[in-house]
Amino acid sequence: MKQTCFLLFCFVLLLFSCEKNLDTEEIVPRTETLSIIQRAQSVFINEYQSKRDSIDKALGRYGPKFIKVDWNRAVDKRISLGKAVVAPLVFEGNLYESFGNNKRKSALNESTFLYMYKDKNQNMRIEVVRYIADDAFVPEARKSFLGLVVVEDLAGNFLAGYHFGENKVTPISRISGSAEVAINTTTGVTAIWCTTTTWYSCSTYDGAEHCVVVGVDSYCYDDGVGNFNRDIEPGDYGGGGGLPQPPSPCDLANALAQDQSFVDKMSDLNVKTSESYESAYIAKRSNGTTSYDYIKGGQNGEDFNFSPGMFNGSTGFYHNHENNPANLSIFSLYDLQALYLIISQGGVYREHNYTFGLVTYHGDTYLLVVEDPAKFLQYGSSLLVPGSIDIFASTYNNLITLSNTRMQNEANFRAILNINGGAGVKLLKSATNNFGNWKQVGVDANGNAIYADCN
Repeated sequence: MKQTCFLLFCFVLLLFSCEKNLDTEEIVPRTETLSIIQRAQSVFINEYQSKRDSIDKALGRYGPKFIKVDWNRAVDKRISLGKAVVAPLVFEGNLYESFGNNKRKSALNESTFLYMYKDKNQNMRIEVVRYIADDAFVPEARKSFLGLVVVEDLAGNFLAGYHFGENKVTPISRISGSAEVAINTTTGVTAIWCTTTTWYSCSTYDGAEHCVVVGVDSYCYDDGVGNFNRDIEPGDYGGGGGLPQPPSPCDLANALAQDQSFVDKMSDLNVKTSESYESAYIAKRSNGTTSYDYIKGGQNGEDFNFSPGMFNGSTGFYHNHENNPANLSIFSLYDLQALYLIISQGGVYREHNYTFGLVTYHGDTYLLVVEDPAKFLQYGSSLLVPGSIDIFASTYNNLITLSNTRMQNEANFRAILNINGGAGVKLLKSATNNFGNWKQVGVDANGNAIYADCN
């Protein structure tokens, strides 16, 4: 596949190369550029002066003091959202960073940039972007960047990060402590890849370079869903320097539809709707592969028994509603509570994009995709815990009924997900014939269910 040049990497090449025509890049005329950079400089100075102490501390947390933005080497580029300004940051002292077993050390003064642009909501984004190159990256050969890209705000808060491999880009998260601690404290499964970046303060004397370790950071990423094997157009996404965001619920559902193991398990749940008990599969990710644990519910719709640690390493929970006159055509209130218990107990492989599926004897399949885990946990703690859930049940049972049509229940369930500021989850629907052709369920101005095709 043809790869477009990653915007920030292209800026690095622009700054350190005499070549000005980088493939299809459109560079803004110099006279216009000066005006844009001057405006960016003015905005940054105002932000910097108001947060000077926190910025100095954040950008120099491992030793060197932040000195200035090198506006003389700032560049301006048109992106799909408008214009972006990128300028190198200059530090006092010699600080370097490497990751994993790489021998290569990236100099802070050559790999750290201020990135300014307006997102889709026209809010100004001022972010600090660091490149930590892999040994295999050869800038002189104009190869695609290989290594880690870390995006922070001016106060040093982690916004986003990405591991750039040979053929894919994968979101990463920053974890305190060493990589070994990160593995143990994230999900307890080794399928999550973690690496430690090491900060060095270096100086030269007696004709040799001497470096001292001054700090470490650790980053982890999911080696499963979350990889990007497509061209990147930074600036299209907003936030985190305009870098790509994790897959959307539709992307995730479509990926599951191509997974034969998932389709087989959902097909089995469909067959088992004729039984007198509910059935479920817990999807778990370990060592780069997904397995499914089968569990059987009680007779006549009785709840599943969840034991501690049952969902460690889980990426999804998929169950059915058997052919029982008392069973609803969509998620029950206690299905929602089960999802809350799974996420709140911790240990799942990933909270973001956790999937909770349902196959009904009515012929429909549904997925709940957790887009905002923090928001869902807040939703659950106010509505789905003992004491609150009994009150919430009255509202739920008035909206979701056996006498409603399936479409009425879908619309009302969407309304329930919007209570208390929203649950932070998306509802998708498919037929049970192939568990594909997913549609995102919404509600129109009249309260009717509407469907947006995921294909």
